[in-house]
Parts: sequence; structure tokens; C-alpha cells
Amino acid sequence: MIKGPHPADLARLAVLGGGVGRSLLYTRGTASQTSGAWQVLLKSLTRDVVLRRRACTLVAAAPLHLRGLASSRRLAGPLSWEIDYFSYARHPGGGASELLSAMAEAVSTRGGRTLFARIPSEDPFSDEARRGGFFPSHRETLMESSSPRVLNQGHLGLEPVRAGDMMGLFRLYCASTPAEVRVHHGMTLELWQSSREPTSRGTEEWLLPGVGTVRGWVRLDRHGGKGGIDIMVRPEEEVEITGPLLDFGVSRLSGVRAVYLLVPEYKTLLGRLAAQRGYRPSNEFTVLVRPLAARERVEEAVRMTAASR
Repeated sequence: MIKGPHPADLARLAVLGGGVGRSLLYTRGTASQTSGAWQVLLKSLTRDVVLRRRACTLVAAAPLHLRGLASSRRLAGPLSWEIDYFSYARHPGGGASELLSAMAEAVSTRGGRTLFARIPSEDPFSDEARRGGFFPSHRETLMESSSPRVLNQGHLGLEPVRAGDMMGLFRLYCASTPAEVRVHHGMTLELWQSSREPTSRGTEEWLLPGVGTVRGWVRLDRHGGKGGIDIMVRPEEEVEITGPLLDFGVSRLSGVRAVYLLVPEYKTLLGRLAAQRGYRPSNEFTVLVRPLAARERVEEAVRMTAASR
């Protein structure tokens, strides 16, 4: 039985958790460490009521134990969602694909148009994900360093990102991201804005302006003692400013225990420059995507079909 979370599920987890434990999926913020089932379940009992339009949790429960637990969160906008926790008993007929499909349906009813998931590359769980309607978008390498080197401390003239800069950043995204990736993450300004990582108190965004354009962008995220860096650069500017942007990020993240960088497979220069600065690969991920049909569009199609009969 797949349903929403209930306080009784805490008892099921305590008695016999089944396959519920470490998450099989990751997010950008949890690429180095995932939450446990207890954390997800306790948080969901209040989060899903208060933030129904921003979060969703489903439980696959048997009479005495949990067989699976899945949680998803809205990204920066209402059209794009990401599974931030997924755990299920790994055995034949375990039903993980059914839980994934149920999550996709639940997100669709909340207005989502795209559901993302991130798994370690070559993980056998990819077969379950495919049966659940997901297909690969692109690969990423997680690079990390506890003491990244700074090789260029030159002044770039970076400026904080403001609300009016979104169109310029969208053009930068279009120039720096292959069309086969953009088709999943956003071919329009609205969809791209929706699929961005949500900001938090520890988030900084900076851009490097040019003449009528944005040359580069860097985002910094602090989570406790860890820091994350994300970079976009116009292709013709990669050699000149990618390294300095990396070094700027490190200078802004002083004091963290480790710095993490998720490098998409199409940003090969970024990976090489990070390696020169002491970053080392620690994991490989595949970003999965499932397009969704929003509930209102499905209901409209049913009404039109019925009316034509």
C-alpha cells in the first residue's frame, strides 16, 4: 500500500524497517551525504501539511513494517521537482518502480511538469528508475577538496546577482548548456527559473558583466561546515575566466571544512582546472528526468475526448 506518511509509520520503522534506510538517490546539496529514514519521516509529518505545494512524501507500508519511503521537494519554481530521498527493499518484486510512479503522480497533482532524480552512475537501481518512467539527462562528477589551491586572485569585477539579471543569466545558460540538456531543464525562461536550485541563507550569486551580456556566473552555498560552488561561463570565455571564478568561490567560502563541485560531463575544462587546484573526484552521478502531465491538462484532455464522442 502506497500512501502519505502517518505517525504509525514511526512504529513500523522502529519494529522492522524492512529496506528503509540510506537513500538511494541524491540531490546537489546531499551529493556527499544523505539523510536517514528517521529524519525524513519525522520532518514529513509536519512538512507535508504546512508545505504541501512545496514538498511531498509517500510511504510504501505493509502491516508491520515499511517497504519504502520517498520524499520530493520543489525546486526554485512550481514546475520543477526533485526526489530528495528514496529507499526501498532491494529484492525481486520489491515495487520500487511503483513507488517512483506514485511519486510522479503526486508531484503532477501539485502542478509539477518535470521530476528529477540523481543516482550514482552504474547503480543497478537505474533499472528500477527506468521502469518508473525516468530516463538519463546527463552525468556529473562530484569533486571535493578540504584545501583547494587558489592560483589566480585577480580582480574580475564581479557583481551580486539582482532580480533584473535573470534574462541575462538565462542567455548565459543557453550559451553554456547543450540543447539535449536544456530540453529537460528548461528551454524557456520560466522553465529554467523553475528548475534552478532553491536559494537559502547560505547562498551567494555573482555575475561577471560584459558589453550587453553576462560573461560568467558563480553560485556559492554554505551548509554547515561545507561549501558548494557552481559555475557557468560563455564558451568563448571559458579559458580566460573559469579558473578565476573558481578561485573567487574559494575565497568567499573561507572557513569551511570542505568545498564541493558538481561538474557536468559537458564542462570538461572546469573539471581539469578544478583538478589543478586540488579537487579530486569522489563520485559519479547520473541525473534522471521524468516529464509529467499536470493534473489540469490531463483532466482537460479527458473532457475534450468525452465531448468529441
